Amino acid sequence: MSDWRQDDSPKRKPKSVKRTEDLPQLSPKPTGGWKGKKAVASTAPRAQDASARSWTGGAVEVEAVNASTMGRWLTVTLLAISVVLLTAYFVVYVFWKPPKLPMIVFAVSKYESPELLANPFAGNQRSGLLDANKKNMAASAVLNSDSDDNALATLNSSEWLKGFTEFKSTSIKPGGPDRKMVAFYINAYAAFTPENDLIIYSQKTTPFATTSGPGIKLADVLRNAAAAVAKKSIAWVILDLQLPPITTNLNDLDPKWQTAAARALAEVEKVDKDQFQKLLITLPGQDGQQNWLAAEFSSSFFGYYTLQLLQGRFKST
Repeated sequence: MSDWRQDDSPKRKPKSVKRTEDLPQLSPKPTGGWKGKKAVASTAPRAQDASARSWTGGAVEVEAVNASTMGRWLTVTLLAISVVLLTAYFVVYVFWKPPKLPMIVFAVSKYESPELLANPFAGNQRSGLLDANKKNMAASAVLNSDSDDNALATLNSSEWLKGFTEFKSTSIKPGGPDRKMVAFYINAYAAFTPENDLIIYSQKTTPFATTSGPGIKLADVLRNAAAAVAKKSIAWVILDLQLPPITTNLNDLDPKWQTAAARALAEVEKVDKDQFQKLLITLPGQDGQQNWLAAEFSSSFFGYYTLQLLQGRFKST
């Protein structure tokens, strides 16, 4: 219904309608807050500062803390890696690096018998061997007929090692790449018996008496060398031998190096299998070959190439 009648009566006037701009202005309801509770705007300065820090300075502080922490962790990591590397190097150097190869050198330069020529290269050969392996246990100087001990002949005795002051025990500590090798290098004249046994000349041996027995049998050398090394070690016998300039029997015309070595090993095995298993022999040649002296190398041909091998100058192809 209307508030006034629409008629022509002058007594009735329509009520005035208030305009919108004349109405009182109401403040808008604040948003947020729980239903039924008034939201109160916080004007506390602490809250405002915290809000400002959370959006500006707070992020910078967090980044600075993270960078500092990362720096400390990086330093600790680098120090740990350095300690590990130094420890590994020490372990490898002390425990893994193989010890030097111990070597006993017998190099006869002069014989008592005038029929046997002197070996002018014996001293050079021994020096080269010692230089190739400087911290070894070389137990003999160059041997000649003027020495009273006749050192090479002591290999005939089972107690030959006691004559060398370099060794404090009767068992030589091994070395080399596999840590179980002891080398015996013999540079001397040798001859063959009719039975193809190899006889090594000592300083005082004469070529005319050798084939009848006064020389040093290879089997005795092998047996005594094997007895001088520790258990589970290898006695490496290197035979740098030459035939004498005077042939006293036809066997020297056709040297049987391999045949003689096999006979000597069989003799050792028959007496003591444990000693046999500790032996390794390097011969100066095959059956029918000769090991000549080489003036251009200041040694024998065999001795020269053996020295190159010990110095590591051979490359595998």
